[in-house]
Amino acid sequence: MDIKKVMDNALYIFDRFSTILKEGKREGSLSDESIDAKCEEYKTAFLLWDGAFSFARKVNPTANDRHMYRRFVNAAVVTHDKLGCSITHKVHLMWKHVEWQMEVIPGGLGDKMEDWVELAHQIGARLRRRFRTVKDPIIRAVAKARALFRDSDPEVVAYSDALAERSKRNFSKERVLKVKVKKEVREAKRLAALFAYELGVGCGINGGSSSESTAVEALLSIGNTQ
Repeated sequence: MDIKKVMDNALYIFDRFSTILKEGKREGSLSDESIDAKCEEYKTAFLLWDGAFSFARKVNPTANDRHMYRRFVNAAVVTHDKLGCSITHKVHLMWKHVEWQMEVIPGGLGDKMEDWVELAHQIGARLRRRFRTVKDPIIRAVAKARALFRDSDPEVVAYSDALAERSKRNFSKERVLKVKVKKEVREAKRLAALFAYELGVGCGINGGSSSESTAVEALLSIGNTQ
């Protein structure tokens, strides 16, 4: 499953996991309380990462957005490490570099995230499939460049957007309200997970006790030496 979908639906997924595991557990295995606690740990981790990504994706982020990002990513990294997950280069980048990039890169990272890179990969794959039978590499390269130039022309883009807008389904007010309420609940749960983490470790807004922060710093410093 796409990890982003898990993050988007963490509120439902881990509550459902808890119910399934408790219904199907064997005699003498974990208690219901232990299952609930373990599922809650993972749900909290996903909610904290969800909060960090939500602020990292903002276009033209403010100082407060960067401050909230730092709170979320501090909590997310410590929780991530407690679960025994690997400290990958991506985690290191989120911990050490994204906040600074939100400040110094014009417009922030909102339109420069991984899904845009993935879109570029998909466009490239479509062009390769389309011109795969053209044997001459120069002719193939020119044809790809012309197709890309045409598809990125402002008039073509405007026409495509207008066509997509006319073709969109018109959702009812009830559907729009339901989506809005779901978004508000998700945002509230993110903040609740952050506050619970900060209160749980007794460290205020910076996230992570001194010992926890030292341990995570040591793990993440590996990325600086590679």
